[in-house]
Amino acid sequence: MSFRAGLHNFSKGILSKELWGRVDIAPYSAGVRQATNVLILKYGGLTKRPGTHMVAEIKDGDKRMLPFEGAYDASYVLLMGDESMALAALGGMVTEPAKAVTAATNANPVQITAPAHGYASGDEVFLSGAAGMTEINGRVLSATVLDADTFTVPVDGSSWGAYTTGMLASRIYKVATPYSYVDLADMDFTQAFDIVYLAHSDHDPGKLVRTGHTSWSHSSVTFGPTITPPTGVGASATVANTDSDNDGNGYFPQPATYVVTAINDASGQESRASASASATNDLTLKRNKNVISWAAPTGITANRYRVYKADNQQDYGFIGITDSLSFTDDNIAPDLTDGPPEAFNPFAGGNRPSTVTFFEQRLFWARTLSSPSAVYGSRTADFENYDIARPLKEDDAITFRIMAQKVNAVNALVPMENLLALTGDAVFKILGSNTDYLAATPPPRALRQSGRGVSRLKPIIMDEVIFYQPSVGSEVRSLGFSFDIDGYKSNDVSIFSPGLFRGFTFSAWAYAQEPLSVLFAARSDGKMPAFTWQQEQQVWGWTLCETQGQIVDVCAIPEQGENRVYLLVRRTIDGVERLFLERMASAKWEDVNRSCYLDCSTSFAPSEPTSTFLVPHLAGATVAALADGFVIKGLTVAADGTVDLDYEVSDFVTIGLPYEAVIETLPLVMQTRDGWSREKRQMLGTVALQLADTRHGSVEVGRRLEKMYPIKARRNEPLGTPTELFTGTVAASTEPLTSGEATIFIRSAEPTPLTLTAAYLDPVVSEP
Repeated sequence: MSFRAGLHNFSKGILSKELWGRVDIAPYSAGVRQATNVLILKYGGLTKRPGTHMVAEIKDGDKRMLPFEGAYDASYVLLMGDESMALAALGGMVTEPAKAVTAATNANPVQITAPAHGYASGDEVFLSGAAGMTEINGRVLSATVLDADTFTVPVDGSSWGAYTTGMLASRIYKVATPYSYVDLADMDFTQAFDIVYLAHSDHDPGKLVRTGHTSWSHSSVTFGPTITPPTGVGASATVANTDSDNDGNGYFPQPATYVVTAINDASGQESRASASASATNDLTLKRNKNVISWAAPTGITANRYRVYKADNQQDYGFIGITDSLSFTDDNIAPDLTDGPPEAFNPFAGGNRPSTVTFFEQRLFWARTLSSPSAVYGSRTADFENYDIARPLKEDDAITFRIMAQKVNAVNALVPMENLLALTGDAVFKILGSNTDYLAATPPPRALRQSGRGVSRLKPIIMDEVIFYQPSVGSEVRSLGFSFDIDGYKSNDVSIFSPGLFRGFTFSAWAYAQEPLSVLFAARSDGKMPAFTWQQEQQVWGWTLCETQGQIVDVCAIPEQGENRVYLLVRRTIDGVERLFLERMASAKWEDVNRSCYLDCSTSFAPSEPTSTFLVPHLAGATVAALADGFVIKGLTVAADGTVDLDYEVSDFVTIGLPYEAVIETLPLVMQTRDGWSREKRQMLGTVALQLADTRHGSVEVGRRLEKMYPIKARRNEPLGTPTELFTGTVAASTEPLTSGEATIFIRSAEPTPLTLTAAYLDPVVSEP
């Protein structure tokens, strides 16, 4: 029996072996057995993942990447290292202003003269623009300082061209931090404008502040208002009436104590209370009064002042507000429901938090050493102020503990419509007692939503859904609001691909929203599962990305109209293990000749035709190139970093490490007149692939990887020109192999794009 079967949907990605018998479920017809180095498109097809460009080699120890999305398109990757931080942006390292180089020697090591360079030994310096000694351009090298004007770099320049002019030396910009590398894995962070708040149980709450492209600083957070209280507060009693007409019988003087706070209208902050001043008087008698006076605080401008009074031994209560430096009390009754702010620092004495986020104009911290289930919220719109009043006011700092039978350490705080506390045992929704917003009074409530605990891996928010790894197990789960239960519901989004997660952990993950809506996760074995999410179209599934090395960290930031993915990759090049920072190429290329489907690559646009290029970071490696649209494979980079393409490049070339994209379909299982086709003799006739923006000749098809058949290399293009992109259906032959299942492999081993939207198979089924 022969017929044509169509595979039109790959939106569920890889189905692991546990699902290969579930032909009764819809995901079977939308899944594949293998999907390596491809991504699921939002529309349901599969596309080859972009390659990566080398940003820099990391030579000063391991790093952790944090995203920074600043104002006015200023986005950075923060490379947190051992007590230091470097930055990357727009595919390069952030450097200090360049120093002009006046001389460079042809020696080993190369000695560079840059008057008044200001460097210290060990500083990393980016060298560029050199004429004559072009071999040194584009390198980041460690400087050994000889004197104020000269330093050496560890390269052998004895056989290079003689330096003439134009070289610039730019030191890699770094900022000192208190965090050692072992601290970084358990660090939490959140950002507000140009400030990143950092939480770690071994360090006081910290913050990174950006004031310019190369102007960053780290400091511990000083909790409390920035406006200081008034000084020199005094109170004088004016006693004009002692009830002398009644021999003083109605004169009963009582002490009154006053404090004053200052208010800055721009920030909305109210200072703590000043030192107190007292006056004794009988204010119940006419014409008697107390006059309170003070001096303005220094530093921040005070626009207004609030005055509080305590009669006898009572608490302080509000009696008035003024914009002058004095206030008259003529028997004003204090409002004891409105007291002055009191100093409160919940993190004093080493009680350091390790979880942090923003919600409803408050900065929340949690998971301190002494109270792992406690949550602390700042005063409203005053993020570093945790002061409270007596009695509490709605906008005071918030403190509460999640008490639910177990310890419930708060591993993550996630701001959604509600604040969600994700603990090691369960998920809790934090609600204000008034159900509208969180306030210090009445105190918040914690409502249990899910019984599955959450790990310390920072959750990812995609649309209105949270993705997290549980504290026990290795799957990935989603958490979203469900109207069915009027609460948050957890689902396993790795249920169809358990083989990608079993026995592995994630060290980091990042969501690249545009253009592909993909979550990338750095797995413990160095591979990178990729999850596409398009909820409204029911497109969600996993594929697997790998490279010649181990991916140890991943981060995504918005750049140039899309989300760009940065990777830390540990590679072995010519027998030496090295760590590279790489940026995934854009998937929105317009000219295929300038697309990138090579890893750890470098691109060149030569000013005149040449066949020799310098890629020193790949010295000793076997590389491939896409040169003016032509594929060149099997190249070896020489020890000095040069590679000869044996082709004169006139326009554009990308050189890097090759990788393969492989797709294997699930076996066709059909119900025939004689029952199911499973393990019956099956052959495949013609295979037809529906492709989009793919080159003829770059795709192979076969029944097994050991014997693949290339699709026809050309259509109508003249010889000597690159093959054009093709969109449409193309037929391919396969090996006349008879087996118990009908499945095909599709492979792209060339550095060119591949997009598969459908596959059509002609199976022939017969009795065994």
